[in-house]
Amino acid sequence: MRQDFPSSTPLQRLLDAGVDVHDLTDVVRSAQVLTIYNIAQLIDEPCRDLGYDVEAAPDVQLGYVDEAGAPHLPGSLHDALEELDPAGRHGQPRSLELRQFGGLPGDLQMQLKDLLEKKAWSQAAVLWKRTVGGELAHCLAAMQQLARQL
Repeated sequence: MRQDFPSSTPLQRLLDAGVDVHDLTDVVRSAQVLTIYNIAQLIDEPCRDLGYDVEAAPDVQLGYVDEAGAPHLPGSLHDALEELDPAGRHGQPRSLELRQFGGLPGDLQMQLKDLLEKKAWSQAAVLWKRTVGGELAHCLAAMQQLARQL
């Protein structure tokens, strides 16, 4: 679904220039991931590479207390971020197949998921070709790739 913005906004100019809205989503997500990673790194190592005298810096550690009242130190927050990605992509943008799949109507998504769960590669590839287009060999490869991502 395309949202129209006032014509003077940079976002609307990008859309008017033909930029794919899904590419913009991936750019924004990438910026978010990098920002969160850098903030987490500053929390983990607040004085690193900032020119501070590390010997004079306070020793601060991020921790939490569980429901039983026991303290825990989570370790390196920035190192754990990739594993904590709710999308399961370790901070990476969506693949082309996953983007195209997300743009399909719900009923087609369900049909494809069902075929992929059954490993009915040929049927899924034919349905993908009819819906998205492309060479049948590429459609088959796209279905096998998509099955690993869903």
